[in-house]
Amino acid sequence: MATSPPLESVHLLEKDTSGELLWVWSFPSIIPGLRGLITSRCTIPPGEGKEGEGEGEGGLPFSFGHAGVTWYYLANFSTGDAKTLPRVTTFCVIVLAKDFNPEKYQQLCGIFAAAYLSGGSPVSIVPHFLSVFTRGEITQPPVSCRPFSVRDHDIRKAYVACSFKGLVQQFGLESILIYTAAVLKKRIVVYASSLDSLLRTCRTIPLFVWHRQNWNVVFPQLSLEHKGEMEDLAKHSTYIAGFLDPLCPGSDRPLRPSHQRS
Repeated sequence: MATSPPLESVHLLEKDTSGELLWVWSFPSIIPGLRGLITSRCTIPPGEGKEGEGEGEGGLPFSFGHAGVTWYYLANFSTGDAKTLPRVTTFCVIVLAKDFNPEKYQQLCGIFAAAYLSGGSPVSIVPHFLSVFTRGEITQPPVSCRPFSVRDHDIRKAYVACSFKGLVQQFGLESILIYTAAVLKKRIVVYASSLDSLLRTCRTIPLFVWHRQNWNVVFPQLSLEHKGEMEDLAKHSTYIAGFLDPLCPGSDRPLRPSHQRS
């Protein structure tokens, strides 16, 4: 029996000229609870900053997370001088999928964003979404984008996208404790003051047990404010959970990654 495609849905959040953040479109759909969670994780900066301009209030141009069995990927874009969206300053493309592959979905978000900017309507995204969903590729993307194919995004490349050597250098001798916890399938909690550092650290820790190649134990950005999220996490016997909350679970001895040296 054929397996279903990992791509699940695509969504749009917009910040208009009055500064209001609105969830404007979903295809095909999303459950209300997940919609609220993802809205809280939206990293659109408070100003009109263009894509790639720093983190704002802890935000990033591209981020990702894991809720239940769904991975969500968020990419922010500025409308710039586009006449197709005169009342919008910035928007966020959100992709939900069953697999972990940030680099794959970052490219896909870029294609969806370019289609939206050129057409001025979310409907412009649908043909590209269906092309990926049915054929695993986009052969005729918007002119500013290169073609997309799932074959170009080997999952193993996503696993090793961040430096394992850099992680060991950050934690020094404590890397032995991380290795032991990973091998014994313990619960690992990571605290960081920046989202970039948090995501990078959480996605790299599973490399300690490369033979398992299981990134579904990673929950890279969680919040104590979401009780449902904490209840779901408690059901797992093993995980790598990331928090920006200083009082996260296990805060008496969480992993605290420093900013990675360039």
